[in-house]
Amino acid sequence: MEQGTDGKGPGHTIGRKRAGNRRLPARDTVMIRSLDAFLDILSRIYLRLSQALLVALVAGVFWQVISRYAFSKSIIGLDELTKFALVWITFMMAVVLHRRNRHISITILTDAASESFRRTGKIITGIATMALCVFVYVQLWNVWGFLGLVSPVFEIPDYAYRISPLFAFGPIFLQECVNLARNAGRAAPDGAARD
Repeated sequence: MEQGTDGKGPGHTIGRKRAGNRRLPARDTVMIRSLDAFLDILSRIYLRLSQALLVALVAGVFWQVISRYAFSKSIIGLDELTKFALVWITFMMAVVLHRRNRHISITILTDAASESFRRTGKIITGIATMALCVFVYVQLWNVWGFLGLVSPVFEIPDYAYRISPLFAFGPIFLQECVNLARNAGRAAPDGAARD
């Protein structure tokens, strides 16, 4: 494959497939590419579900305000559905933002640092994120027996709220595995990487 002739700078590889908005490095294994493609599809699904829930949430709250002030009546149980939607939107969008590397961050130190310092920081952050994911799973396992409550109006079980971190921290953990594998592939000498 040619490098640097497509106007996007030196070292840019022409002809590589895209996963989301990112170019795939040439050293990715089939497993890493497959996992990245799966996470891309999952991220898109989470984005669409979050958008649908947000539209329903805004419409429900808008109708609640109108009905409360115009008709002096409110929708019973809307606060339960609002809480449910907010919890799921938060965790699904955490996956989308983590995948796109769009979480709020302060980069004053990393902007001034060398490339090796940035790479080391990404590795440390990735390992810490993976440890947090494991910690959340362990804590959820420890409290699972206590999740027997239901909401008063719609009788939504408590675990319907509490399992949302499972759907977020699992993909975040896998994304960090992909990121760490790519960082390790970039750090390896040219002859050490395998396809």
